[in-house]
Amino acid sequence: MDAALGTKRNKRTGGILVLAMIVLLILSIIGLGMLSAAEAIQRYTVQVKRETAAGAAAEAAYEEAVFWMSQQPDMFLALDKGTPAGSLTFPDSASQYQIRFSTFADYRPIFEITAQGQSGIYSKTLRVYVVQAITGWEMGSCRVPSGTGGTTEVYFADGEIIDMPLHINTFDPPDDSAVDIHVTGDPDFRQPVSLSESRYSAAGTDKYRDLIDLFDNGIYFDQPKSRISDEDTIQLKFDWFKKTLEEQNPDLILTPEADKKITSGQPAVQLEFIVGTDGKGYIRITNDCTVRTYPKPGSDSDTWDYKIKPGTDGQKFEKYPIYGYHYIPANAVSTGQQVLKTVQSTYVTPNYGEVSGRPGGEIYVNGNVIVGSARENASLPQVDRINTVQGRITIVATGNIWIADSIQVSDKDDSGKSYPRSADGMPDDGNPNSLGLVAQGVVKIIDPGVVEDLGGPASVTHSVYQPVAIQDSGRRANVYNRHLPDPLVVEAAVT
Repeated sequence: MDAALGTKRNKRTGGILVLAMIVLLILSIIGLGMLSAAEAIQRYTVQVKRETAAGAAAEAAYEEAVFWMSQQPDMFLALDKGTPAGSLTFPDSASQYQIRFSTFADYRPIFEITAQGQSGIYSKTLRVYVVQAITGWEMGSCRVPSGTGGTTEVYFADGEIIDMPLHINTFDPPDDSAVDIHVTGDPDFRQPVSLSESRYSAAGTDKYRDLIDLFDNGIYFDQPKSRISDEDTIQLKFDWFKKTLEEQNPDLILTPEADKKITSGQPAVQLEFIVGTDGKGYIRITNDCTVRTYPKPGSDSDTWDYKIKPGTDGQKFEKYPIYGYHYIPANAVSTGQQVLKTVQSTYVTPNYGEVSGRPGGEIYVNGNVIVGSARENASLPQVDRINTVQGRITIVATGNIWIADSIQVSDKDDSGKSYPRSADGMPDDGNPNSLGLVAQGVVKIIDPGVVEDLGGPASVTHSVYQPVAIQDSGRRANVYNRHLPDPLVVEAAVT
């Protein structure tokens, strides 16, 4: 009886031991599982943290790249020196970026930013394409000189068509109480307008409440300032233009000299745009012209024409003599001072770091430029149209550019393909022809009638009076009695 009872107890104890072992095994398995799960969660947490850090570092590098771009006087100039790059370091991550020119969307440049963030073994790469928000007409401020140190407002008038993007710098501090775009009536702004100033004054008043409905395609406030009147930036651009020609087409760097026997003469180059009977675009270049300026020597210099005074960053102005008429050398053709080139032969291809841009014509003048031709020149052999630009060309002048007649882009290209104008006479959006005028002095429409105030051109044996624009008719049909067409049309990008 006692032996049987002991056997039963031993069996029960053994069963409990086995059960305990099984429970311990199960608990161990559960513990190991929980530990593995905890390790997995920890690893996942670290992974997420590292990936997030890498992504944040990449975004920081992208933002740094955009900020760097905003500080450059000219992105093309920066890219011409190489591929810009930079790096950032954080406690748990690091990043780097590169900027390169990618392509053009029409004539708007597109830049590629590659930003890479790294945190531990994890990395994140961003590749972003950016385009300049506003290209078109940039104004230092919506004002013109009223004296040597003052300005007055420029008004966009009723019925005026502004068919290009427009950017205007703020005139006074951005939180002033006055608007910086001045309007009379109902001008037609067909493309976006941007301003460097705020929409609101420091007191919170909406300065643009009464104007906002004019801008159907948007008006954008608080935009970066244009550097159009920054002298250092302008000089960098001029140096870049000159450098491109020095490398590829140095014959198109021109330095005119004036005829020293002509009183009050200023040197200039005359550029006449022609479409030939062969359908190609040409440019007649006459170097060493002599401009007789207005007013007469020794008379009151009160022309009411101003240009920016050097060294003042667009804050002060000075008067200057303006175009009256000009002479060309008597032997201009035989001495090579006058040449006829196709616009295509003036083309150069700028390089932006690793990428080449679109080829285009370029002429650099150390001095003044006269753009325009006399209407009589339309009868010259092999001339189909004058004062018509066919091709892409930019004229860069360290002096003034005087426009002496209407200048329009052709409605055809050199292959004969047509680009019909829109109903309001504007060039077709796909028209490949363009003219850029860039001057460190002024770009001004000149009145050939000023020659009468100078008493008419003097007879000079070694130089020949060169008329421009339209000869007057009737009793005023003297060769130097001239006038501009009405309306005068200038289809050019002007800076």
